[in-house]
Amino acid sequence: MATVVEHHPMPGGGDGYSIEVFDALGNTIAVMTLPESHIEPLKQNEVFSARSLTTPDQGDFDLYHYTTPEALKEIIEKRQIWASLIFFLNDSEEWYLGMKLFEERLKLVNPQHPLCQHLLHAVESATEGEERGGFAPEKSLAMYVCSFSRDGDLLSQWRAYCPKGGFALGFPKSKLESLAKDQHFVFRPCLYETDDQIRIVDQTLKRIWADAPQACYPNQDQGLESKEYGQIINKSIWEIMRTAAILKHRGFREEQEWRLASTLEYTGESEQIEFHANESIIVPHRVIDLSDADLWNHVSIVVGPSPHKNESEKVVRDLLWSKRRVLTAKIRSSTIPYRRTYA
Repeated sequence: MATVVEHHPMPGGGDGYSIEVFDALGNTIAVMTLPESHIEPLKQNEVFSARSLTTPDQGDFDLYHYTTPEALKEIIEKRQIWASLIFFLNDSEEWYLGMKLFEERLKLVNPQHPLCQHLLHAVESATEGEERGGFAPEKSLAMYVCSFSRDGDLLSQWRAYCPKGGFALGFPKSKLESLAKDQHFVFRPCLYETDDQIRIVDQTLKRIWADAPQACYPNQDQGLESKEYGQIINKSIWEIMRTAAILKHRGFREEQEWRLASTLEYTGESEQIEFHANESIIVPHRVIDLSDADLWNHVSIVVGPSPHKNESEKVVRDLLWSKRRVLTAKIRSSTIPYRRTYA
């Protein structure tokens, strides 16, 4: 099942289409380019049949959260992990890179379209910043992120997140997807290449236009009241902001990051927000509950580069049994021959 994203000429001549392919639940499987002759329209006398589709990219796999020994101990004991405010992450262009791309693509749509004008104004206000007459997203945007990497043994991640030694805590992707759904987070892979980023931005805008067909002219003659129009605008802006949160600079592509992200409109209430301190700053965070026993039955842990790998493996196994009654954990040590040196 597919929908047309764009109509364009094929490199070898003739008409072609970019199409987005969906599974039975409406999730995107792939975006591909095909000649017109390879696409068949639906017919009135057709009925659907279902079959399972398995590809290497769709199989389950572990995703890893790099952390310090102190933090791992707290995660296991308290059965929770933190999602930090997105503006406190290592990427200095975090979120802004994606918003700037949305700004560029919106300018290519239809600048006279009222919905486009509203969205473009909102995006420009966010990217301009408070000092240039916009608003300061870091002061009002409640977007909290917990990061996981596809690779549980990356030297760049060890150095960035636990330079004095640490661990990579892993859970199956399928379990994290269920956790995200239950706790109102979104769970998506980050995109690093420009072509992929443009594709997802254009898909998001296309979906916004499709979901809000009446938003062209917000007046009662068109059957759309101002309150309803405002709701459409707000929903569209938050969808843009959620998508911008997974677009990252390609310099970070080695990490193959997946994100648990919470994007909630600021309400002025702070009771759900907590704080932790690192070596140089105090960071706001939201708590993600990891109390599901089945989640821990599938846990895997990588011990980072250390002169005490065997001891660390045993202690972590003992900790999991003592606090979580887990005997099935997959625990292994890093294979990277890295050791810290001191001048």
